[in-house]
Amino acid sequence: MDSRELTDPWGRAFHYRAGGPYPEVISYGADGKPGGDFFDMDLSSSTLWQPSSQSPSEIRTRRVMLAFWIGAWAGFFACFYGLLRS
Repeated sequence: MDSRELTDPWGRAFHYRAGGPYPEVISYGADGKPGGDFFDMDLSSSTLWQPSSQSPSEIRTRRVMLAFWIGAWAGFFACFYGLLRS
């Protein structure tokens, strides 16, 4: 078996837990440490349907803020480009 198949997307080995009724496969996220938010969040086979500990309103607020800033920068660059063309 190829060793690349046994690593998480960040190139670290998966962690396995055999306790309980089902085995669990865990990746500690981008930082490689337990806990964290967003890219540093732990990924586990037992919590696949609960990807974030944040409330839906917190996630929505972050997405709206990101969309606002992307739109503001896009508008800024469009105005700057328009000034250069005239």
